[in-house]
Amino acid sequence: RDFLEDELVFKMFEECTSIIMSPLCRAVQTGLLCLQDHPRLWSHGAHLLRWAREIKMSTTWLDCVGAELGSGIKRRSLEKLRGRLEAPAIEKLRHICFDDHSVQSTWWTLAFDSNKGAQRVDHIMNFLKYSKSRVITLVGHSALFRKIFASYSDDISVCTARRGHLLESLETK
Repeated sequence: RDFLEDELVFKMFEECTSIIMSPLCRAVQTGLLCLQDHPRLWSHGAHLLRWAREIKMSTTWLDCVGAELGSGIKRRSLEKLRGRLEAPAIEKLRHICFDDHSVQSTWWTLAFDSNKGAQRVDHIMNFLKYSKSRVITLVGHSALFRKIFASYSDDISVCTARRGHLLESLETK
């Protein structure tokens, strides 16, 4: 909430032209709940992007493993909300469309590989860089965002230089 009180951030949020989510259940749930009133989610849906999933930081991070493919991801995410949301709210969210093209086959890894995290960050940054969308909302995970900021902080600084304190806000929140 405090972050969106920044006028520029809120304006960018409103002008979002694309919504991308990690295909992991908790990110899909977060995206659906936090963006449920965003007009772009209803008009164009969300893109489930395999590279936006959490970065597995060790062999014990079992919550980085997917359980579903394609349309099963939305179904499972909504099922897990039963008992936490009333049935009409879940039914409403069921009508949101997802582009699940990148998660039609196994999109998670079971093994820990420190090089894979860097490769995935490069994939997602290239996807964002060459996207036709001007403003993108990315729903992902903390380790992924930390890795993006660690790897691309100079590029992000250049992109946000005209936006004053935006980078500092992103780094501290």
